[in-house]
Amino acid sequence: EVLTHVHDAGLEDLVVITGDWHSAFVDDVRPDYDDTSSPVIGTEFTAHSVTSGAYSADWNKTNGPLMGAANPHLQYFEGNRYGYDVYEVTPERWSTHMRVIGDRRDPVSPVTTLTTFHVDRGRAGAYEDEATKGSPAQYRRPTGR
Repeated sequence: EVLTHVHDAGLEDLVVITGDWHSAFVDDVRPDYDDTSSPVIGTEFTAHSVTSGAYSADWNKTNGPLMGAANPHLQYFEGNRYGYDVYEVTPERWSTHMRVIGDRRDPVSPVTTLTTFHVDRGRAGAYEDEATKGSPAQYRRPTGR
């Protein structure tokens, strides 16, 4: 009901922030997930965890592509790193910078940006920044942009 209301109200650039998977995901939000032809009305960003691990690198390597193949809403999955998201919001664009730490046990470990996704004002769906498209991930779906 909520997603149908968002769609019917004409909100075209919905962003949802979640977590608790301990891996990074970028997903399309649709009013009807059972109907893959229903329009993309927003994007869900799931952030890495700074300290808690989810699955092994082997599990991620094997299952990342399987999750992508089985879930047409999944745009991006990366589970081998630890970190957090930084959100930059302007009137024109939402940007999610996926920041990762080199070693979660080291309090002075370097922090880098793994990748960045953008959502443009008034346009549904996220797209990966050209400058970070080559970053490591276990699954990445082409965005068509």
